[in-house]
Amino acid sequence: MNQKNNHLENARRLYYETSLNQKEIAGHVGVSDKTISTWIRTHAWDKLKQAAQQAPVVIVENLHSQIVSLQNHIQQREGGFPTIHEAEIQRKLILSIERLKSNIGPAQNIQMMENFIRYLMPINKDLAKELTSYAHQYLTTKTKPTY
Repeated sequence: MNQKNNHLENARRLYYETSLNQKEIAGHVGVSDKTISTWIRTHAWDKLKQAAQQAPVVIVENLHSQIVSLQNHIQQREGGFPTIHEAEIQRKLILSIERLKSNIGPAQNIQMMENFIRYLMPINKDLAKELTSYAHQYLTTKTKPTY
C-alpha cells in the first residue's frame, strides 16, 4: 500500500471510529485538514457514517410498519384472528425487532470506547493512547454490524 493510500485508510478509520474533528484527524494522519475535507466529500464518508448509525433504527421502524399493516389486515376480517401463517409472521417480526434492539452494534461499541478513553486521558495520557490502539484492534476484529 503506498503512502497516500495508507494515509487515506488511517483517516477513514479515524473518521468512522472516533469523534475526532477533521483538524485532529489531519494531525494524526499527517495531512492537511483540507485533504481530510476533500476525502470526506469525495468518498461520502459523512453519509456512510450516518447510514451505518441509522440503519438498525430504520429497519426496526420498517418492521413495526409491517406488523401494523398485518394487524390492520387481520382486523378487517370477520373474527379478527390471525391464521397460523400470519401468527408465525408476527412472531418472526417481533423476534427480529427484539434482536435488533438488544444487540449492541459497532456504533455503540465505538462510542463506549471513545467515552472511556476520553475519561482516561486526563488521568493517564500514555495509558489512554495505548488503549486506543487496543480498542481499534478489538473493534476491527470483534465487532460486526447487527443489521
